[in-house]
Amino acid sequence: MQISMKARAAMVLVPLALAGTCLACAPVSAWADAASTTETATAAVAVASEQEAAETAGSEVFANGVLTFAGVQVTLPADMNVQVAGTLANAENADGTLTAAVENVTFATLPEKADLEAAFTAAASKTVSGYATASVEQGETLDLGNGAKGYVFNLEASGPYEAVENADGTTTASTVGPEGHWSITQVYVAPEDGGFVLVQVAVSETASAEDVAAAKTAVESIAIAPAAEQTEAEKALAAQGRASAGGFTFALPQGLEGSDGVWLGTTDDVLVETTGTLVQADDAKKLTNEGVQTLFEAAAKGMGGTFEGSSVRTVAGADVTVGVFALANGAETYECLMVLVPVADGSIEGLTAVCAPAAAQGWADKLDSLINSIEVL
Repeated sequence: MQISMKARAAMVLVPLALAGTCLACAPVSAWADAASTTETATAAVAVASEQEAAETAGSEVFANGVLTFAGVQVTLPADMNVQVAGTLANAENADGTLTAAVENVTFATLPEKADLEAAFTAAASKTVSGYATASVEQGETLDLGNGAKGYVFNLEASGPYEAVENADGTTTASTVGPEGHWSITQVYVAPEDGGFVLVQVAVSETASAEDVAAAKTAVESIAIAPAAEQTEAEKALAAQGRASAGGFTFALPQGLEGSDGVWLGTTDDVLVETTGTLVQADDAKKLTNEGVQTLFEAAAKGMGGTFEGSSVRTVAGADVTVGVFALANGAETYECLMVLVPVADGSIEGLTAVCAPAAAQGWADKLDSLINSIEVL
């Protein structure tokens, strides 16, 4: 299956907290690219802070046993631990025997007139490609309403598990133990307007009968979530040509469109995405210049890129730090930015941007203006 560099860039920029979440304990989606972390103490603090932020974000999308994320709803046991990091929502029970994930891949580019079933079959196969034995069986196609289709695949996988092949052809080392069997259901939700959302539910061979029943209920419950109405504040921002990024706003350049913290170039391969809280307030007080550099280096390592330096600039009374990265993709190099923004509660939030080589020069001034337009709420 072909996937655009916009999608790959978005995945590699998923916040650092993904390391150690439930997808590291169960078969990983072929689209997931969990970031690795550095061994330094400073980076460990940043990652721990992001883990806390992921848990807070999880509580915002999981209520009354319903996980609502990326325009999709899934019913899960009410005691599941849910975390959100970037474009991925993870859920796991206390024993780690039942896991679920919803991944927003609406920015993925499928080949024109693609055979979606064949493309999703290939993606499902990559999910379990690292297992000693595995099988993939195509299930039914669901009509989810509003023109959306759900392509169901049932997977079985047994350890040992060595690595998984990602959609971009790279492999990710696994942290799964040497033994174990997983039963996985993947539902590729393809909205009528393009892109897709991946829902994955997995149960281990040690799962209880209740876990197995809950997994079945989760799959059967998948539905398109009701469209969220814009708040008055959001409407006012949109009228001003500005976008909300959590604890701050910025002027949305022409040529970017999106919502829910992800904006894409309408004609150029450009991606802008919020990261949420990167460093909690208490840790931000102790974060030195060296610690910021370590955080950037850990982010570069996680995205498979190179950290090239950083600078500090003052915007609307706040000092923001801009890290610059290079992301190699074959013979091409993508330009990446990560902006650290201290917000009103004392924590540090982030904004990332990625440009394809052909778009980098034309977007340099636009991204510079975007950064300069940041205003802390």
